[in-house]
Amino acid sequence: MNAPLKSECPLAGGHHANNKNSNNDLDFATGERPRKALSSALAILALHRYAVLKGSNGDFIVCQHGMSQGCDDLEALQDFARQIGVAP
Repeated sequence: MNAPLKSECPLAGGHHANNKNSNNDLDFATGERPRKALSSALAILALHRYAVLKGSNGDFIVCQHGMSQGCDDLEALQDFARQIGVAP
């Protein structure tokens, strides 16, 4: 008969229970979270069958059906998504 395994962590919540010093940005709105905003814009455009190519200078090219549109930055990408009616 084996004894149950005992956790080495003194906290009941496990090893990740103390996350006060973590560097996540979950306390900020989407507009202040550039990675979240970019992921959302890319996902919305992908759901509407647009391909988005990331440039090396932070720019984007949005393509669909042989047509393309250049966007200088994330804000321009979001504006383009709103302009074509796929983002709020």
